[in-house]
Amino acid sequence: MKLVVIASHPIQYYAPWFRWIHQNTDVQLHVLYLWNPSGTHAIDPSFGQPISWDVDLLSGYPYMFLRNTSPNPGTHHFNGLRNPELIDYLQRLRPDAILFTTLFQSSLLRHLLLQYFPSVPKLFRGDSHWLGREESFFHPRHLLKRWVYRQFEAILTVGEANRLYYRRLGIPANRLFHSPHAVDNQRFQGDTEELQLRASDLRHSLGIPPESLVFLFVGKLTAGKNPLSILRAFQQSQRAENSTTPAHLIFCGTGDIELELKQLSASHPRIHFLGFQNQQQMPVIYRAANLLLLPTAETWGLSVNEAFACGCPALVSTRTGCAEDLIHPYKTGLLVRHDSESDLTGALQWAQEHPEHLRAMGLAAYHKIQEYSYERATLGLLQALNALGTQQ
Repeated sequence: MKLVVIASHPIQYYAPWFRWIHQNTDVQLHVLYLWNPSGTHAIDPSFGQPISWDVDLLSGYPYMFLRNTSPNPGTHHFNGLRNPELIDYLQRLRPDAILFTTLFQSSLLRHLLLQYFPSVPKLFRGDSHWLGREESFFHPRHLLKRWVYRQFEAILTVGEANRLYYRRLGIPANRLFHSPHAVDNQRFQGDTEELQLRASDLRHSLGIPPESLVFLFVGKLTAGKNPLSILRAFQQSQRAENSTTPAHLIFCGTGDIELELKQLSASHPRIHFLGFQNQQQMPVIYRAANLLLLPTAETWGLSVNEAFACGCPALVSTRTGCAEDLIHPYKTGLLVRHDSESDLTGALQWAQEHPEHLRAMGLAAYHKIQEYSYERATLGLLQALNALGTQQ
């Protein structure tokens, strides 16, 4: 069976999955990328600097970069993926099925392809959800989405909030197949002893004693990620009289409010900034932490998967897509109301009062994430293909 995947560009979460499919199944996989970031001088609008991942995203599976004629290529605006030769390549490949994923703003592309290939089963995998949305179901945008998604013969759902999103749009349950969001667990688990030694060295270099707790934020330092609330909650938690365990806060990332954060924390010796850190360093950074902080609105929150694979529990908000799937309160992590600094402050205070509980949560998180693997994601894909009658 020949499966063509159409993706915007190589992504560190998806490329290892494509490699796993190619090397562990009988599926004849072909990935068509619509944009080659390494072939441009584009600067990530949020990081404010060129980003080049230090892990291999292109070996171990067949792929091709299609010519992109957009004057401003990328996924940060609607017209960034313009590929006039895409239809020709699909006609040459003659796929048995087409999987659309990581296309972001290019919904019109999906409409076009649905018309050109009416007889080829088409699948979609995304991670949208309704958490926190107050728009009417009858908003024109949602009516358009309902029409678009109903054109797909199968949709792969990455989690419970994502599944409910499609059900609310009227997608029949028999078209939905569970293909959970996953990261390269094996890479993050790695050589545990070596990674732990490197994590200890990192803590030492930052002046963090072994007995101290470390709260970690990983992501872009932008207003949308709301690191200012994390900073204020941490500072407030340190003023609490019942704060028994010394705690440090690490910001890992860069962005347009980084300078403001540094200015506001200049007088606090237990707040640290690591700047942008590439993929190979992340297993070390997660192991240096006791709790990942992601109290923001996220479609999923794949940094939670990464942290869990390293034995680090996570705090997330009620608008984080992975919350229902990965966070069992006080077992694998903590859950706070979205945009509630009082909840966040209270959770940080609780963590400082229960360091042993955090360690138990980290172990439970490690075991939980084994269910969220490329093998399990592929099983959902194969079930969908079987249901469509395309798998031999």
